[in-house]
Amino acid sequence: MGGAFGGLVFPRHSDPTQALGRDSFGHWLRDAEAKAGLPKLDGSLWQAYRRSWATSRKSLPLVDVAAAGGWSDVSTLLNCYQQADKETLLEVMSHSRKIREEAKTGKRSGETHPKLTPALFTKKAPATQSIAGTQLISRGARI
Repeated sequence: MGGAFGGLVFPRHSDPTQALGRDSFGHWLRDAEAKAGLPKLDGSLWQAYRRSWATSRKSLPLVDVAAAGGWSDVSTLLNCYQQADKETLLEVMSHSRKIREEAKTGKRSGETHPKLTPALFTKKAPATQSIAGTQLISRGARI
């Protein structure tokens, strides 16, 4: 027997030393949806719920969401699970800030990641600057 506490979380009824078959979980989910009067979600049986779970956590650190959701890297989380939603799109479209002022001062309110330096926004900017592992390339244009 396995498990953190010396036994299976979902043992078979016919043989408690064996794990319950994965088809049983699908039947339980479909039964629960039917009893709750919920329509079947788009996508496969469990992936729709994983997508919803990941999307509702977009404001949290990616590394933490990936670890909690069982993804080994954030690229799968970003490419397959987190999706655009109406609330976030509205926030993105409604958000405005003074880029020129931030370029002059190098300060952004409420952000905790590394700041872009004002030198990036002038003709004399360095050819490249690395921020959090991402390389930015300056075109020498003024903003």
